Amino acid sequence: MAIACFAFATPSYAGTIVFAAVMGFVWLGTIPLTSAAISQRFGVVDLGALYGVCFLSHQVGGFLGAAAGAVLLETAGSYQAFWPVMIVVGIAASVMNWMVRAPRVAVA
Repeated sequence: MAIACFAFATPSYAGTIVFAAVMGFVWLGTIPLTSAAISQRFGVVDLGALYGVCFLSHQVGGFLGAAAGAVLLETAGSYQAFWPVMIVVGIAASVMNWMVRAPRVAVA
């Protein structure tokens, strides 16, 4: 919702600050959920390292997305062709996350 509101709003300094704040709070809200998912799947022994790998891959993906957008802007002159690509990537990520199942716990 925040991205859609930002994309359709008139560009402004205040709007950008509000968008950045909302995205920061939303991102911080995923940390407990991600940590719980990792610890449930792999245990807590290596939680720090596994969460680090998860965070690093997220940062690399963010960089690659921004870099691809910059390359497209330089070559095509607009972001128009990038929107369909990012929609497909978002849907694919949603489907992959939806397919993840919690590990089965053996009942003694």
